[in-house]
Order: sequence, then structure tokens, then C-alpha cells
Amino acid sequence: MRIYLLKNWKLLKVILNRLEFLENGIIAISYLTYEDIQNLGIKNLNDFSNFLRSIKGVKISALIKEFEKNMVSVSLRSRSPVEVLDLAKTFGGGGHKYACGFKMKIENFYEFLKKFKEILKNYYGS
Repeated sequence: MRIYLLKNWKLLKVILNRLEFLENGIIAISYLTYEDIQNLGIKNLNDFSNFLRSIKGVKISALIKEFEKNMVSVSLRSRSPVEVLDLAKTFGGGGHKYACGFKMKIENFYEFLKKFKEILKNYYGS
């Protein structure tokens, strides 16, 4: 059995409080700001990306992390047959068909978040 530190549970609470479902629940998206990451002192955030994909009915998950001011890391996960690698590549990222991501410089975190939600809806929506 894996044991998690209290700060990991606190971080999971933030992720779950911000969790949104798009396109009738097939897309799950959440985020962490630079301040969240600094306040909780978490370095490894990869486990949380996989957690969102494990929600029943979710085919695509995205966890957006502002790991530096005006710099984001986006982790994309999906279930077969839906692939997310092509989307990551459009932002200069890479990885595997069902687990990938990208990093990019941004102007404003909340503007990026809003735009990325629209991109996900357009890319994977019905």
C-alpha cells in the first residue's frame, strides 16, 4: 500500500475543488497555480494527472500546473481509443498516445486556462 504525505492530500483537495467536467463529463480538467505549488512545496505532480483519468466516464484529463510564474506544464491523459498526443504536439510537447504533455510560456494563467478549455472542447467535443 502506498502512503502519501499530508501535503499530497492537501494538494489533492485543491485539485478536486477546482475539478471541472466538460462535454458531458468526458473531459476532466483541473489546475494548480504557482502559489498553490509554492505554498504546499510539492515537487512531483505526476501522480495527480493519472488520478483525473481514473474517474468513471472520463476519456480525457488535463492537469495544468503553473510551475513557474508565467510558465505552465500541461499533463494530458486519455483512455483508448481517444489519443491526446497530437494535441500535445501542437503545443510543442510529446509523450505517448495516451499520456503526454507540454510546457509553455504564458502571459496570464487564467486567460490560458480559459482558452485551453475551449481548445479541449473544440478538439474533443461532440
